[in-house]
Amino acid sequence: MGTQEDKYQWQIGSPPPSLDEHSQTKHKITTTYLKQYIDIYFQRVQIERLDLHLVDGFAGGGKYIDLHTGSMVDGSPFLALKTLEEAIVRVNIERKKTRTINCNFYFVEKSLESTNYLTHEIKNSTFNSALGSTIHCHNNEFHRSLPGIIKQIIRKNPRTQRAIFLLDQYAYKDVPLNSVASIFNELTDPEVILTFNYDSLQRYISNTQNMRTSMRNINLESHIAWDRIQEWKDTGHWHSLIQEQLAAAIKAASGAPHMTLFFISGKRGDSSPYWLVHLSKKYIARDVMMKIHWDHANDTMEFSHYLNEGFFQIGYRAYETPGQSSFEFSDHKILSDETKKRCIDKLSTEIPKIIYDTSGPIIFSDLLDQYGSLTPASSSEIKEALQTAIDQGEIEVRGCKGERRCKSTRINNKDTLTYKQSQLFI
Repeated sequence: MGTQEDKYQWQIGSPPPSLDEHSQTKHKITTTYLKQYIDIYFQRVQIERLDLHLVDGFAGGGKYIDLHTGSMVDGSPFLALKTLEEAIVRVNIERKKTRTINCNFYFVEKSLESTNYLTHEIKNSTFNSALGSTIHCHNNEFHRSLPGIIKQIIRKNPRTQRAIFLLDQYAYKDVPLNSVASIFNELTDPEVILTFNYDSLQRYISNTQNMRTSMRNINLESHIAWDRIQEWKDTGHWHSLIQEQLAAAIKAASGAPHMTLFFISGKRGDSSPYWLVHLSKKYIARDVMMKIHWDHANDTMEFSHYLNEGFFQIGYRAYETPGQSSFEFSDHKILSDETKKRCIDKLSTEIPKIIYDTSGPIIFSDLLDQYGSLTPASSSEIKEALQTAIDQGEIEVRGCKGERRCKSTRINNKDTLTYKQSQLFI
C-alpha cells in the first residue's frame, strides 16, 4: 500500500503497521483479479506459456498486522508472489505438458526503511532465491522508477508486453496520471489498478490556484470545468456531478480506452470512501473486473457509485451546453441484487436505442467495446438485458453462419445484432 508518512511506516525490528478495512478489500479484489487474469489467459488448452510483469508502485513493507486478530498478514507484494505461485500449480493440474508462467515483479517504494523491511522479509521467505533475478526492489518514487521499468519490460518482451500495475497510493495528490499515460502509450497490453482518494478531493475541490496547481500536478486540471464548480454545488446533485467530471478526467488523462470505477466504503462508516479504478486497453479486462465488483457487492465493504443505472455519459452532462441549468442525475447506488435488476431493466430499453442509432447491424464485441465502459453492467448483464428485445422481435441476433440466437445467454462476441422494428424512439 502507498505510504502516508505519518500512517504507514515499516522498520526492521518493529511491528508493521495495521491493515485497515480499506486495504483488506483492495487486497481481496486485486488477488481475485490476478487469479482470473491467469485462468482466462490459459483457457485455451494449447497455450503453454505466459510472460507477465507485475509492478507494485507503492509497495510498502509487504507485511501488516491484522486489526481483528493481531496476527501478521501479507501486503500486496507477498499476495502477488503467492498468487502467481499458486497459479502455476493450478494451471498445470491434469496437464501432461507443463505450462510456465514467467513473471517479473517490480516492487517500488520511496521510503528506504520500508524498502529495507520488504527486502528483509523476502530474504526470509521462500522467495529468497528469486530476489535480484525475477524480483526487483526499487527504493525510489514510482514516477522516477517507471521509465527504467518500462524499458526492462520491453527488452524482455519486445513484441507483446503484458503488464499489471498496482498503484495503491494514499492521497489523491499522489495519483501519477502522467505516469499512467506513459504506461498506455509505451506498452502493448498494460492494465492499471489504482486507488483515488475521492472523498478528500470532493470535500475541498474549488476554483482556487492551490487546488488547480494540485490537479495540474497529476494531469487533471485541463479536464475539469472549473468555472462551473460552484454551480454544481448549488444544484444539490454535487456527488453525481463531480463524480462524472472526475471520472471523465481520469479516463482522458490516462489514455486508457476502458475503465471501471467505483466507490468503496466501510459499512460501519469508520473508514473514508475512496475510488478503486481499473484501466485497460481491452474490454475483456474491464468486464472481468466489473464482474468482481458485483461478486463482492455483499461483502463487508460497500461498492457504490452515483452514475446512471443504464448507460451513462462519463463526464458532466451539462458541460457541453453552456448555460444549461436543468440537472437530472442519479442518486447514490450501492451495488446489490436490487440495483443489478434495475440496471438490467434500464439497459433493456437503452440498448435497442443504441443499435437503432447505429443505422445498421453491430457486432456484439463492438457494442461492448464502444459502450461497455459506460455502464455499471458487465457483459452478463448486457446479454440479459437483450432478452426482452429478442423476445419481442425488436432485436435479431445471428451467428457467423447465419444461425439465429433466441437466448441472449448464447450470444457470442462475433454475433451480429440488428434492429428489426421501424418505429422511432421518443
